Amino acid sequence: TEDLADRYKHLLPFISDYSGNEPPPDIFVLHESPPAIGTIISNRLIWGFDRGAPQIALTTWEMNSFPPHIAAALNKFDAVVVPSTFNAKTFSGSGVHNITTIPHTFDPGWWWASETPRDGYHIFYSVLVWRDLKNPIGLMIAFLTAFHEGWQFEKIKLVIVTPQVELAKLVLAKLQEQLNLPRYPQVEIVSDLSEEAYRDLHYHGSCYV
Repeated sequence: TEDLADRYKHLLPFISDYSGNEPPPDIFVLHESPPAIGTIISNRLIWGFDRGAPQIALTTWEMNSFPPHIAAALNKFDAVVVPSTFNAKTFSGSGVHNITTIPHTFDPGWWWASETPRDGYHIFYSVLVWRDLKNPIGLMIAFLTAFHEGWQFEKIKLVIVTPQVELAKLVLAKLQEQLNLPRYPQVEIVSDLSEEAYRDLHYHGSCYV
């Protein structure tokens, strides 16, 4: 909880560690991806699951299907909560029952955005885990080759937020060497941003990619 943003700390009195020795909770909520839920349930890696409390799976998925064993794990829950109608169709089509759609929360008073680029910069940004599904190499190539002479290269930036910073920097250097262009726009690669830093990036950014 030391990394918890100040605006959430008033919720701490409602949160406690759960070891499995306490009485069953009023509601049991597992917040994970569908494959992780499949692994957790099939290997019984969680405490308290079968202790009598209503069991809720809170999850989301980017693709349009998943294997039957994941659906079977999700069907062990009393309800499966997803954030979109796309997810609801995907889960239903994959054989999941008891689906409820609750959109992700968004606080426009906190996540405000600038209507125009700040300080003359055009900042593109992406938040991703370095895997083929996210196509980070394609993103880098597209950005590095999108601009030509006449653009103010010093005013154009791509910010990539990823846990795999060193790998991303290595790939960037290799791409720049292979493309062999006379100039490149700026690429900044960072990790572990605080919520305030994410908000600042959102405010200054021109386009999320």
